[in-house]
Amino acid sequence: MAKRLGFSKRQRIHQRGDFARLLRRRCSAGDGVLVVYVDAGAADWPRLAVRASKRLGGAVVRNRARRRLKEAFRLRQHELPVLDILCQLRSADASVEAFGASLERLVRAAQRRLERAQARDAAIPRSRPDSR
Repeated sequence: MAKRLGFSKRQRIHQRGDFARLLRRRCSAGDGVLVVYVDAGAADWPRLAVRASKRLGGAVVRNRARRRLKEAFRLRQHELPVLDILCQLRSADASVEAFGASLERLVRAAQRRLERAQARDAAIPRSRPDSR
C-alpha cells in the first residue's frame, strides 16, 4: 500500500503557543535557504509551520516560496523524524528540490541538537523547594 503524501490541516502548526515553544527551545540549524527550529511534538507525525519575512519580497514571492517549501515537506514527510518543525525562509528563489534537500539536512542537524539538549536537561538535578 502506498503512503499518502497529503498535507492536511493536522500536519500544520497553528497555535501561538506552539510557535513560542519552538522558538524558546532554540534547537535550530540553518543555511542560505532555511533556518529550521525543532522540538518534540505531541502528534505521531511531523508538523510544519513556515515563516517568511517581507525582506524576501512581495506577497506573491513569499507565497510562492511557502508553496515550494510545503511541497518539499509533503514529498519527504515520511522520511522526516516526528518533530514539530518551524521553517524560516531565507531565500525565495530556491526550487522544491533545493528546499527538500535543505529541509531534510537541517531537520536532522537540529534533531541532534535537540537530543543533546534533552540529555543535558535530564542530567541536571532539579532542586526541590524547601518544605518549611
